[in-house]
Amino acid sequence: MKETETKSKIYIVVRTSFIAFHRWREAPPEFDYLRNWHRHNFYVEMKVEESDNREIEFNALKDELNEFLRGYENKYLDMSCEDIALELAKRFYPSRKKIISIFEDNENGVEIET
Repeated sequence: MKETETKSKIYIVVRTSFIAFHRWREAPPEFDYLRNWHRHNFYVEMKVEESDNREIEFNALKDELNEFLRGYENKYLDMSCEDIALELAKRFYPSRKKIISIFEDNENGVEIET
């Protein structure tokens, strides 16, 4: 590798979604309606750092992620998007760098990097 070249970071990426209800108990007064249960289609994107010789098969990761998220499907979650993303970060490849995005109805959301 030339001195001027930089090594690229490689991530495998999976996307999926699930439907659930949640609320934000501590919502500020101007958004107090968010304290009530409301339904969202949560869109999830997970990027996991990988080597140039893929060690994690993205189809297997997506299957594993979908299996885990079935536990959230159509449930009432006292969790924010941040909470969901952090839970996924702990559950999947905790020793690898990850970027996890959770979007409500594929519009607004959060992204965490671990």
